[in-house]
Amino acid sequence: MRALCRVDSDTSHLSQLGCELVPGSLEEGERLLGSYMEGAKAVIHSAALMYTGFSWSRMHQVNVEGTASVLRAAAATGVGRSVYVSSVAVYGDRDGPIDEEAELSVPLVESETYARSKREAELQAGKISRDAGIELTVLRPAAVYGERDRVFVPRLVRFLGRRIHPLPGGGRTRLAAVYAGNLAHAVVTALDPSSGGGCRLYNVAEDHTLTLAGLCRSLAGQLGTTFRPISVPSPLIMGLSAIGDAVGLRIPEAEGVSLQRAARLAVRQNPYDSSRIRRELGWKPPIALEEALRRTGSWILASYGGSSDS
Repeated sequence: MRALCRVDSDTSHLSQLGCELVPGSLEEGERLLGSYMEGAKAVIHSAALMYTGFSWSRMHQVNVEGTASVLRAAAATGVGRSVYVSSVAVYGDRDGPIDEEAELSVPLVESETYARSKREAELQAGKISRDAGIELTVLRPAAVYGERDRVFVPRLVRFLGRRIHPLPGGGRTRLAAVYAGNLAHAVVTALDPSSGGGCRLYNVAEDHTLTLAGLCRSLAGQLGTTFRPISVPSPLIMGLSAIGDAVGLRIPEAEGVSLQRAARLAVRQNPYDSSRIRRELGWKPPIALEEALRRTGSWILASYGGSSDS
């Protein structure tokens, strides 16, 4: 197994897994990327810039042009099977249920650079797959949590460190979330040659039923802090988010997500249907919810330490 990694990345975990590490970048061009793929039977492409305030030109360069370069390099090198990790963000802000047949027609606002780049990258990937005749599986995960997460988990740690924990609607809604280990299993499942050919799309937006309150309660218990939930009416959350968007407020370190979209994800039930990957590929998440939460909590303790009540 060979992994392309940034020169400044923490690759200790990959080293422990026995990966052959190749320092490099998606911007190195198709010829050099192709040289890294020599001898490979399949390519997994999951690298991307996320919700961190990058300009559209930079997002496009890495997320769109980089994806095209990876798949063209794979085709030129003779790698016949690829998995591209996209995102449910491509659907835009719409009501559920949302399955893979939903057209990507909901307009995306200019500030949603991540969603725009993922949608355009998917279009590029599909065209390259058809033109080059390579087998491509596109996975669309929702929020991913677990060990080494630098997006979702740090926010949870800060939230749980507060004296009280306001939750939209009491945190009873079903989250659009998947444990990283189960998402990895979905990637491996998609690589199975018996899973079919062509270009296929799959939502990977729910491995187990998980609520925001359940997630917070479990992690708070492992961190040694008291979980003090306070239910905030969902209409109030939506109203405040609309006002925030109107005056130009943004979520720190997630500037590419509107407040209203973030609020809807928190107050409504998971709208993304993940039944197709189970039905067609036989995906069975191997890691139970309790174990996923235990592993996540253990990693938080090792990385951040416990939280103490004030």
